[in-house]
Amino acid sequence: MLISVGLSIYFILNKLEWSFGDFLKSEELSNYSQTFFTDDFFAKNHFVKSFLGGMFVTICMTGLDQDMMQKNLTCRNLKDAQKNMVSFSFVLVLVTFVFMLLGALLFIYADRYQIGIPLMDGQPKTDLLFPKLR
Repeated sequence: MLISVGLSIYFILNKLEWSFGDFLKSEELSNYSQTFFTDDFFAKNHFVKSFLGGMFVTICMTGLDQDMMQKNLTCRNLKDAQKNMVSFSFVLVLVTFVFMLLGALLFIYADRYQIGIPLMDGQPKTDLLFPKLR
């Protein structure tokens, strides 16, 4: 799956005639680089809500998924299980970062080529943007 994300990034950057470095330095990317939203607590993207939601998703992924639990239970000792959890956390952060880059790139591409965000019942459905690209 990560290979397909990488290929998507490559092909979109190629269509935009950018290198990866150009993309990272672009003004367009800086419009999508805000991380901490703390203005309105009732907004969907408030930092505290995102942090707690991510924390509980991670706990559920590791605690309720039998494969993840079994992976930690089969470690020889506590130190190995801790190393496993830390390395898994780094991988999750890396994968999330790559998907965030792809999301920003999709919006930049759609904006550049005037591709509208799909609507469903009058509400924007950003999850449907990727299949709409040509």
